[in-house]
Amino acid sequence: TGCGVVAACSAFLVGKTGAVTAIDIRPACIDFSRNNVDRLRSQNNTFAEAASQVVWEQHNVFIPSDRYRHRFDKVYIGAACPEDRLPLLIQMLRPEGGRMLVPVGQQLRLVVRHGDG
Repeated sequence: TGCGVVAACSAFLVGKTGAVTAIDIRPACIDFSRNNVDRLRSQNNTFAEAASQVVWEQHNVFIPSDRYRHRFDKVYIGAACPEDRLPLLIQMLRPEGGRMLVPVGQQLRLVVRHGDG
């Protein structure tokens, strides 16, 4: 979640009918991000009227969890992903057409999921 800028942009882009989940392992980052997005919502009517709600969850995405399996259409990973963890992250995507933008090593990769693989 960091400072909340990606969560705020995502909420604005998906709009009122979309859903945004911001995940971080650090409670302090979740609080900081939530406060920034809440402040933006309270101070900017355009954002408040157009943006979806954001749900914040504490979890280490590099450790698999069934609650995230096939849950997301699109995922942005801000932390560098070890190559051996990438298949676990891909499992978070919906099977047909889920997309993930993730830094792996020195590369920024766009992963598109097809089928159950």
